[in-house]
Amino acid sequence: MASSKLINNLIWVDCEMTGLDVDMLDPIHINASRETLDSMGDWCKTHFAKNGLTEQCLNSKITIEEADTLLNDFMMKNKIKNGILAGNSIAYDRKFLNKFCPKFVSNLHYRMVDVSAVKVLVNMWYKDTSFYNKPTEHRALSDIQQSIDELKYYRSKYFKE
Repeated sequence: MASSKLINNLIWVDCEMTGLDVDMLDPIHINASRETLDSMGDWCKTHFAKNGLTEQCLNSKITIEEADTLLNDFMMKNKIKNGILAGNSIAYDRKFLNKFCPKFVSNLHYRMVDVSAVKVLVNMWYKDTSFYNKPTEHRALSDIQQSIDELKYYRSKYFKE
Protein backbone atom coordinates (compact mmCIF):
# COMPACT_ATOMS: atom_id res chain seq x y z
CA MET A 1 0.00 0.00 0.00
CA ALA A 2 1.25 3.47 -0.85
CA SER A 3 2.33 5.88 1.80
CA SER A 4 -0.43 8.10 3.13
CA LYS A 5 1.94 11.06 3.24
CA LEU A 6 0.76 13.52 0.63
CA ILE A 7 3.29 14.87 -1.80
CA ASN A 8 1.78 18.06 -3.12
CA ASN A 9 4.64 20.05 -4.57
CA LEU A 10 4.35 19.95 -8.34
CA ILE A 11 7.54 21.29 -9.88
CA TRP A 12 6.72 22.49 -13.39
CA VAL A 13 9.61 22.24 -15.83
CA ASP A 14 10.08 22.73 -19.55
CA CYS A 15 13.67 22.38 -20.78
CA GLU A 16 12.76 23.19 -24.40
CA MET A 17 14.11 19.86 -25.62
CA THR A 18 11.82 19.58 -28.66
CA GLY A 19 13.74 18.05 -31.54
CA LEU A 20 16.94 17.45 -29.56
CA ASP A 21 18.61 14.14 -28.71
CA VAL A 22 19.92 14.18 -25.15
CA ASP A 23 22.23 11.24 -25.87
CA MET A 24 23.89 13.11 -28.72
CA LEU A 25 24.46 16.32 -26.79
CA ASP A 26 27.44 17.50 -24.90
CA PRO A 27 26.25 19.16 -21.72
CA ILE A 28 24.29 22.07 -23.15
CA HIS A 29 25.15 25.36 -21.61
CA ILE A 30 22.37 27.80 -21.27
CA ASN A 31 24.96 30.13 -22.76
CA ALA A 32 25.28 27.86 -25.81
CA SER A 33 27.84 28.58 -28.51
CA ARG A 34 26.86 29.31 -32.10
CA GLU A 35 28.43 25.94 -33.04
CA THR A 36 26.18 24.06 -30.59
CA LEU A 37 23.08 25.90 -31.78
CA ASP A 38 23.99 25.32 -35.43
CA SER A 39 24.19 21.58 -34.75
CA MET A 40 20.46 21.45 -33.95
CA GLY A 41 17.97 20.16 -36.48
CA ASP A 42 16.29 22.49 -38.94
CA TRP A 43 13.01 22.61 -36.97
CA CYS A 44 14.80 23.81 -33.83
CA LYS A 45 16.93 26.32 -35.70
CA THR A 46 13.87 27.85 -37.36
CA HIS A 47 11.56 27.94 -34.33
CA PHE A 48 14.14 28.93 -31.73
CA ALA A 49 15.43 31.73 -33.98
CA LYS A 50 11.86 32.94 -34.51
CA ASN A 51 10.92 32.94 -30.80
CA GLY A 52 14.18 34.53 -29.65
CA LEU A 53 15.54 31.52 -27.75
CA THR A 54 18.63 31.19 -29.96
CA GLU A 55 19.64 34.79 -29.34
CA GLN A 56 18.95 34.45 -25.63
CA CYS A 57 21.18 31.36 -25.42
CA LEU A 58 23.99 33.16 -27.25
CA ASN A 59 23.78 36.11 -24.85
CA SER A 60 23.30 34.17 -21.61
CA LYS A 61 26.14 33.90 -19.10
CA ILE A 62 24.56 31.03 -17.13
CA THR A 63 26.02 27.54 -17.57
CA ILE A 64 24.02 24.38 -17.04
CA GLU A 65 26.01 23.76 -13.83
CA GLU A 66 25.02 27.19 -12.53
CA ALA A 67 21.40 26.54 -13.52
CA ASP A 68 21.52 23.25 -11.58
CA THR A 69 22.77 25.13 -8.51
CA LEU A 70 20.09 27.82 -8.88
CA LEU A 71 17.35 25.20 -9.19
CA ASN A 72 18.72 23.31 -6.19
CA ASP A 73 18.88 26.54 -4.17
CA PHE A 74 15.23 27.25 -5.04
CA MET A 75 14.22 23.80 -3.81
CA MET A 76 16.22 24.17 -0.59
CA LYS A 77 14.95 27.72 0.09
CA ASN A 78 11.36 26.53 -0.29
CA LYS A 79 12.03 23.34 1.70
CA ILE A 80 10.91 21.16 -1.21
CA LYS A 81 12.07 17.59 -0.99
CA ASN A 82 10.44 14.94 -3.18
CA GLY A 83 8.82 17.47 -5.49
CA ILE A 84 6.95 15.88 -8.35
CA LEU A 85 8.10 16.91 -11.80
CA ALA A 86 5.16 18.14 -13.89
CA GLY A 87 4.61 19.34 -17.44
CA ASN A 88 3.77 18.20 -20.95
CA SER A 89 5.72 15.26 -22.40
CA ILE A 90 8.23 15.55 -19.57
CA ALA A 91 10.00 12.20 -19.84
CA TYR A 92 12.58 13.80 -22.13
CA ASP A 93 13.00 16.77 -19.79
CA ARG A 94 13.56 14.29 -16.94
CA LYS A 95 16.19 12.45 -18.97
CA PHE A 96 18.01 15.74 -19.62
CA LEU A 97 17.75 16.80 -15.96
CA ASN A 98 19.01 13.41 -14.76
CA LYS A 99 22.06 13.80 -16.97
CA PHE A 100 22.88 17.48 -16.45
CA CYS A 101 21.17 18.69 -13.24
CA PRO A 102 21.91 16.11 -10.53
CA LYS A 103 21.58 18.54 -7.61
CA PHE A 104 18.11 19.60 -8.70
CA VAL A 105 17.02 16.03 -9.47
CA SER A 106 18.08 14.94 -5.99
CA ASN A 107 15.09 16.96 -4.72
CA LEU A 108 12.58 15.26 -7.01
CA HIS A 109 10.40 12.24 -6.39
CA TYR A 110 10.60 9.47 -8.96
CA ARG A 111 6.94 10.06 -9.91
CA MET A 112 5.93 12.61 -12.52
CA VAL A 113 2.69 14.28 -13.62
CA ASP A 114 2.64 14.30 -17.41
CA VAL A 115 -0.24 16.41 -18.71
CA SER A 116 0.14 14.82 -22.16
CA ALA A 117 -0.61 11.42 -20.58
CA VAL A 118 -3.77 12.88 -19.02
CA LYS A 119 -4.77 14.08 -22.51
CA VAL A 120 -4.29 10.55 -23.89
CA LEU A 121 -6.39 9.04 -21.09
CA VAL A 122 -9.19 11.58 -21.54
CA ASN A 123 -9.26 10.74 -25.22
CA MET A 124 -9.33 6.98 -24.52
CA TRP A 125 -11.88 7.03 -21.71
CA TYR A 126 -14.20 9.81 -22.87
CA LYS A 127 -13.57 9.72 -26.62
CA ASP A 128 -12.93 13.44 -26.38
CA THR A 129 -11.26 14.56 -29.56
CA SER A 130 -11.79 18.23 -28.76
CA PHE A 131 -8.48 18.44 -26.92
CA TYR A 132 -7.60 21.45 -24.89
CA ASN A 133 -6.18 23.73 -27.53
CA LYS A 134 -3.12 25.69 -26.60
CA PRO A 135 -0.68 27.61 -28.71
CA THR A 136 2.87 26.37 -28.25
CA GLU A 137 5.44 29.14 -28.27
CA HIS A 138 8.28 26.83 -27.28
CA ARG A 139 9.30 29.23 -24.55
CA ALA A 140 9.52 27.59 -21.14
CA LEU A 141 7.54 30.03 -18.99
CA SER A 142 4.57 30.41 -21.32
CA ASP A 143 4.57 26.68 -22.11
CA ILE A 144 4.52 25.88 -18.38
CA GLN A 145 1.59 28.25 -17.77
CA GLN A 146 -0.29 26.69 -20.68
CA SER A 147 0.43 23.22 -19.27
CA ILE A 148 -0.94 24.26 -15.87
CA ASP A 149 -4.03 25.70 -17.55
CA GLU A 150 -4.48 22.49 -19.56
CA LEU A 151 -4.36 20.33 -16.42
CA LYS A 152 -6.86 22.67 -14.73
CA TYR A 153 -9.14 22.23 -17.76
CA TYR A 154 -9.04 18.43 -17.54
CA ARG A 155 -9.60 18.58 -13.80
CA SER A 156 -12.67 20.82 -14.10
CA LYS A 157 -14.16 18.90 -17.02
CA TYR A 158 -13.37 15.26 -16.14
CA PHE A 159 -12.20 14.77 -12.55
CA LYS A 160 -14.67 14.52 -9.66
CA GLU A 161 -14.34 16.95 -6.79
